[in-house]
Amino acid sequence: MKYRFFSQPVFLFILVTIFMFDSMVIAENRTLLIGINEQDNFPSMGAPGTEKNLYPGILIEEMRFIAKEAKIKVKYVRVPWKRCLVMLARGEMDGLICGSYKKERKKYGVFPRKRDGKIDPSKRFSDSSYYLYVKKDSKLKWDGKKFNNYNVSIGAELGFSIVPALKDIGIEAEVVYSVRINFKKLMLDRIDGVAAHESSGDAIMLGYPDVKKIDIPLKTKAYYLIMSHQIYKSDPGLVNKIWKACAKIQGKIVKKIKAKYIGKKSWEEMR
Repeated sequence: MKYRFFSQPVFLFILVTIFMFDSMVIAENRTLLIGINEQDNFPSMGAPGTEKNLYPGILIEEMRFIAKEAKIKVKYVRVPWKRCLVMLARGEMDGLICGSYKKERKKYGVFPRKRDGKIDPSKRFSDSSYYLYVKKDSKLKWDGKKFNNYNVSIGAELGFSIVPALKDIGIEAEVVYSVRINFKKLMLDRIDGVAAHESSGDAIMLGYPDVKKIDIPLKTKAYYLIMSHQIYKSDPGLVNKIWKACAKIQGKIVKKIKAKYIGKKSWEEMR
């Protein structure tokens, strides 16, 4: 019997091909640690442990689509927002859902950028607007640039970008960890208004018939899946693949996800 041996160049080619194939398979099955606020905040996200539910929240459903497109698996890390940022900076999580761009956040993680170095809003995770919610008999008004009264107290969530935005226009927000707490404070006349993301505020408002939403948004921003410096340095191709999946979800897919939750005020109504 004659044995046939590969020449050295052919043998090396086979080894490289096998290595590349194995690397692609590993990358496609890679599990990433993705951080998200621990708060149960309908309809954005449910409590920790509900991520596999049929209706886990808008943000989790968006992440499901992105993970499928990028061919990755996701393990969620549920901790307070400020701790999420610290863990992201340390490389203790790979990505964070989801934050608006601020210069000071560059130290925590990486945002998608265009070739000219500017932030790329086409690769955002989602859009969101902050609105002001007040009691129906309130005389507080917002015209898109200024309030008619600055001697007021407005509640907001700790660590969220609306807090410094309000400060910039002369309002020192009263911060708490939950939008629901702010609505309760509003009904007890402990604050004059609630600054909240539209999705959360609209859902909670359904349970408060004496509350109204001022139509003009306080602020509208793009929110991003922030990736850690560590994973961007070790695997920039995977990170860009994930951001491309974020871009793909915009439009019809996001609208389809959000439509499930419109008109509902709690998780119980989703069953």
